[in-house]
Amino acid sequence: MTTNDYKTNRYNVTPTKSYNYSAQLNYSEPLARATYLQLSYRFQYRFNKSERSTYDFSAPPYTYDYTGYRPEYRYWDGYLERLAGPLEGFRDPNLSRFSQYENYIHTADVTLRRVRVARPAPGRRYAWVFGAQKGTVQVGPDGLLTIPGLALSRTRTRLLVRPAP
Repeated sequence: MTTNDYKTNRYNVTPTKSYNYSAQLNYSEPLARATYLQLSYRFQYRFNKSERSTYDFSAPPYTYDYTGYRPEYRYWDGYLERLAGPLEGFRDPNLSRFSQYENYIHTADVTLRRVRVARPAPGRRYAWVFGAQKGTVQVGPDGLLTIPGLALSRTRTRLLVRPAP
């Protein structure tokens, strides 16, 4: 048999399971007259499992007679019933793969809201520091200063917000 004569004859099955759940809590705390601290906490759980099985019918000494076989869309029984043995005997563990992922995602948003005439100017930039995390944010057109995606830890951490230079 030459390289040009080799044909790959494989069958793949890939069952998957996926779950995605999320919950969100919002809380508003008055800090002073017309000033509030708004907290938003979001928890997400993601699960993904994939178990691909590859059945290889190409390797010798397997030879099959498919003369007269006319493939039909999604009709595998006519193809697989011509095998000389049960399907599981042709499963190739080197070509088959299993993967499972679980993600637990915790995020928090903190918004300082002042309900009065002197709001932070829309478009104004502020610098913030939260433990090792830091960045800059821009006041939205509605006058809200929101810091998205703060990663929470079990240690008490102070959030500092100042006008950006």
